[in-house]
Amino acid sequence: MHITILAGITAILLLLRQPTVKWWPLVSRLLLSFFCFWSALMLFPADFPEAIRQWTSLIIICIALAVIVFDLLVFLSGTIVDSIRHHVPIGKTIPPFVNEIFQAVTLLAQRRIGATIVLQRKQRLDQAIKESIEHDAGVNAKILMAFFVTASPIHDGAVVIHDGRVKRVKAILPLATQKPVSMGVGTRHRSAIGLTEKTDALVIVVSEERGEISVASRGTLIKIENGKELMRLLTAGVKGKDILKMIQPKQLGL
Repeated sequence: MHITILAGITAILLLLRQPTVKWWPLVSRLLLSFFCFWSALMLFPADFPEAIRQWTSLIIICIALAVIVFDLLVFLSGTIVDSIRHHVPIGKTIPPFVNEIFQAVTLLAQRRIGATIVLQRKQRLDQAIKESIEHDAGVNAKILMAFFVTASPIHDGAVVIHDGRVKRVKAILPLATQKPVSMGVGTRHRSAIGLTEKTDALVIVVSEERGEISVASRGTLIKIENGKELMRLLTAGVKGKDILKMIQPKQLGL
């Protein structure tokens, strides 16, 4: 009798469950059929074969377990695929806006569209950035890309992101002054170095000539070799870590 009651409760809970897979309507109809059959059995006299009652209950419970296991596998596989897509170890969460920046920067590099994105950390940037346009919007990959297309009136400045939101656009960054910079380094890279000489900000630069991605930190320019490296440094950077301790010497400079 106990297993029969458990089966009934299980069937009711599953029928109320929100569908997460396309074949759920078929499973729900199957469960409903079994539940109706089980309910009919409960109305039979007490001398009705207990074996039939128990086997029906077991079938309902087995179907329920199969659905639960399948949902668990779907959840785990989704986590694994997402982790592989973004090159982040399972269990390490990253803010959603970092994914948006990663996608935007990757596509900008592929299309060779120049861009400068500043990630403000603990220090304020008011003293270092003298000219910019105030802005306040969520970080979105498509919007970030739109800022830097040639037709945009603000494409030649930097975008400043703080606390997961775009706070400034068309920001003019100070040029490098503390260290000698190679003659082949463009204005975007010089200004990225210049801002990070004065503040603890991270600056991501996309070169329109070569389609390469660089990250500036503490007055040093880091050449990004692949998407995995970019995501690793972005994730560490927004958590306040010193990314210069995470790279190889060959990645320094251009």
